Amino acid sequence: MLDFKRTELKNRTLVIAENGSVSDHMENLFADRDWLVEGMSTHLMISQGAASVIDYRCVIFVIDQHFRKRFSGLITEMSAVIRNASVHTPVYLLFENDDDTMFSAWLNHVKKTFKLATGQHSLHEAIQSIVSTEAPCAS
Repeated sequence: MLDFKRTELKNRTLVIAENGSVSDHMENLFADRDWLVEGMSTHLMISQGAASVIDYRCVIFVIDQHFRKRFSGLITEMSAVIRNASVHTPVYLLFENDDDTMFSAWLNHVKKTFKLATGQHSLHEAIQSIVSTEAPCAS
């Protein structure tokens, strides 16, 4: 018998972003590849901890001006959340601009980082790379 719950979870991605339009755009790009995206705010992820990422194929954390404005003072404290989440699920960072040294403690716990300052084309490339890397093997 086919395990529908397991099949359903295979291509689920969690996007942590403070900008809803970024999440919506990413949702559309992943949907084109038959992946389901669920969005979550950084605040909710912090409050739920690593348990919030267990049922996802991967987690994409968007570091943009909205995130920096609200959470730049908590980067060190959030390192534990990123580290714990990465134990269960691959974590990717999408930087709106240059990744700077304030995120260096996170880099040991993420699978890959992407810089999106060059425009939407790089977002397409980032999503394609993530899907190619995380897609379950066909059986």
